[in-house]
Amino acid sequence: MHVVIGTPTRGTLRFETADWRDQEGATLAAAGHIVELASVPWNFDVDLTRNRIVEEFLRGQAQWLFWLDDDCVPPAGAVARLIGHGKDIVGAPAPTMFGMEWLLCAFERGENGKYRAINDLEGRGLARVEAVGCQGMLIRRRVLEAVEPPWFRRIIEGSKVVKGEDFFFCEKAAAAGFEVWADGGCLSEHYKVVPLMALIRAGKGASLQLAEGVVP
Repeated sequence: MHVVIGTPTRGTLRFETADWRDQEGATLAAAGHIVELASVPWNFDVDLTRNRIVEEFLRGQAQWLFWLDDDCVPPAGAVARLIGHGKDIVGAPAPTMFGMEWLLCAFERGENGKYRAINDLEGRGLARVEAVGCQGMLIRRRVLEAVEPPWFRRIIEGSKVVKGEDFFFCEKAAAAGFEVWADGGCLSEHYKVVPLMALIRAGKGASLQLAEGVVP
């Protein structure tokens, strides 16, 4: 297989993230796979940077694009594991904070039609979802060829982001006939001064209540 690991950076890369990328790349290369790295700083907005990486990806020959954000660390072996599922779009989701609550970035639709985080996904294995965060998202080439650009876009109204670029992409991909999946056995760590996933597992995070309807 031939995979590109794409990283939009804010000018820095956490040591843990860089170490994972080096180790993962070496493991894949040792197994006979081709690995390319695409690290692009985002000077304007992250959606523009993601689109730039996709454009570069499509000019090459790789079959897979794996998103590695600059403050996240997937489990070892995540790329090969996700490819092994045979899905067009599948994620190793990471937690994030929304206000004073944590959310796992894998989403279903609630009864009100709004996105709802699937915070109990850990340990459930592969699950069909409505959307998954870009961090740890693996995309097959044919998806990016089928979906019209822009692939990623943040929707902003006034000073508020009303839809992130990951939701935008998942919705466009679904409209083009592709399914979105998340692997509950392959969750990424997300470093926000402290490692959120470790705190959540220890029961020391912020509110563990499901934040229903807070994501547009």
